[in-house]
Amino acid sequence: MNLQTAIASGLAERTRRGITAVLLAQHAVTRKDAVAFIPRSPHEEREFARLRQQGAIQDAGADRYWLNRTALHADNEARRRVLIPLTIILLLVAATIPLFFYKDVPSISITEASR
Repeated sequence: MNLQTAIASGLAERTRRGITAVLLAQHAVTRKDAVAFIPRSPHEEREFARLRQQGAIQDAGADRYWLNRTALHADNEARRRVLIPLTIILLLVAATIPLFFYKDVPSISITEASR
């Protein structure tokens, strides 16, 4: 994973949390509680479309949307099922890399040093 990918992933997650926070703050969790929402930036627009595609955000008509918390939770769990093993593998690789640079240093015995 390069730096650009990490930054893009972080930005997408931050945008995702912002969108869900807006809908939760307005208590838009059922069809009758739907609120008007218009994405403010291209990043927000992409993430909003992805959340709608996943079913986490439902359309109630006339640019009014509500948050399907069950679908959002399922989407979060699907992300975790992928990210947690990937993180563990990356940490194990990072912990193993220094072992390749380990050099055996000859030890000095006390009896040889006293002669």
